[in-house]
Amino acid sequence: MKRLALLLLSLAVLLPAGQAQAESQTYALDTDHGLITFAVEHFSVSRMWCMLPGYEGTIEFDAENPENSSVEVTIQTSSLIAPGSDARRDAVTGPAFLNVEEYPEIVFKSSSVKKSGDHFTVTGDITIHGVTKEVEMKTKLRGPTPDPWGNARIGILGTLEVNRKDFGITTDPKTEDGMPFIGEKVEIMIEVEAIPKSE
Repeated sequence: MKRLALLLLSLAVLLPAGQAQAESQTYALDTDHGLITFAVEHFSVSRMWCMLPGYEGTIEFDAENPENSSVEVTIQTSSLIAPGSDARRDAVTGPAFLNVEEYPEIVFKSSSVKKSGDHFTVTGDITIHGVTKEVEMKTKLRGPTPDPWGNARIGILGTLEVNRKDFGITTDPKTEDGMPFIGEKVEIMIEVEAIPKSE
């Protein structure tokens, strides 16, 4: 019996860590291959889209125990691209809306991750316009898939909806007959890739 115990202990020490116990993997967002966008209603007839290409973040993913995973993302609000005229971008980034001079970042930090089938619900705090609120983001994970550079690449698709007024963005311009220019609900969409973070 003692010999068996010693043999098992020796095997546990000699086995690589990945075989002895599955470990989580830290991924860095690949900012060259991804997009973060948001949309709001415009005159109640269409949605106005903007892009936020300036972001960085990490994902700690535990495939065996997804509830141990975590996400942290920081977005530079000054990176905003608003298709159309410069005046439109100035309006969105100006004091009446995002106010990028005073609030240069949007930050999301997860507090829990729950798996349901091939989808994940990521709960966490998002800070927009200096106000922090808890939100739930529905996400789907793709991969990992090997890329030509030797990375085990993953893709994340996520969506969440917030009310801009909850974050202190209360500007509410209306037409003469009372129709709002801009809706209150903001749909945020994330489609990004990530690769294992180098030590």
